[in-house]
Amino acid sequence: GAIPAKLPTDDAGKKAALDKTADLANKALAGIQGMLPKADPALKAQLEQAEGSVHATLGLVAYNRSDYPKSIQEYELALQKTPKDEVAHYYLALIHQTLAAQSSREYQAAVKSENDAKAAKAEQPVIDEIVAKRTGLQEDINKYRDKAIDEFALTVAIGGQLATQAKDQLTKLWSVKNNDSTAGMDDFIQEKKKTLG
Repeated sequence: GAIPAKLPTDDAGKKAALDKTADLANKALAGIQGMLPKADPALKAQLEQAEGSVHATLGLVAYNRSDYPKSIQEYELALQKTPKDEVAHYYLALIHQTLAAQSSREYQAAVKSENDAKAAKAEQPVIDEIVAKRTGLQEDINKYRDKAIDEFALTVAIGGQLATQAKDQLTKLWSVKNNDSTAGMDDFIQEKKKTLG
């Protein structure tokens, strides 16, 4: 495989392995895209499957570089070609879970900043700006958490090797969102199974 089973632990080795993988994947993508217009229907289906796999590889490279916007973009391209790619769904869920955690830390800092500004009797426009930032961060947390829930539910619905891990994560997020209740979660997973066909 293009990506080693385990990345080197040193930064230079990790960067070199990821760079090599990205280079090979981009070359494969160019080759596939060059062949697609001339392909007969059977070959076209195989090439699109391969294209989805290459985008998933690029998504994993970006994930390992902590380039989450690029990783999301690549995994979404992968899922356009291979909608039942459980690994792509799982990594999208992990990315959104990470982004929710980052937003949560920023939210906590904004709450502290707001409290400090109020204690210091800061001018109202200053407080209003902090409140607007805190409100936006709360919306981000909810958006990322809900996207993670969707992607973990899709992973569970696919029922592959990552289903158990995905269900554990889904249960935690679902419970946080729904006041320590998992009511409705199994129905939600069933809905996702229907969307997958």
